[in-house]
Amino acid sequence: MKNKKKQTGQACARPLARACAAALPRFSLECAEKYELLVCGCRKIELYSPEETVLCTQGGKVRVAGAKLTIAFMGEGKIMLSGVISAIEFK
Repeated sequence: MKNKKKQTGQACARPLARACAAALPRFSLECAEKYELLVCGCRKIELYSPEETVLCTQGGKVRVAGAKLTIAFMGEGKIMLSGVISAIEFK
């Protein structure tokens, strides 16, 4: 009789986690009304001004237009813009 190791819940979940990660979008946006925008999956800031920001993401470029745009947070591939957002455009 062979000894078979019983798989734990964590070991079973690893292939599922990898499959789910592959199915996740390459980038995501979360907008809080028209005053804050969180962009996940950001690779670099191509253009930044108080009226316009262009972000390069894993899925393409995102142009944000508005007034008084500021970078409220930046790190780990995430950028949060604050200000009055008037348009979001995918390039």
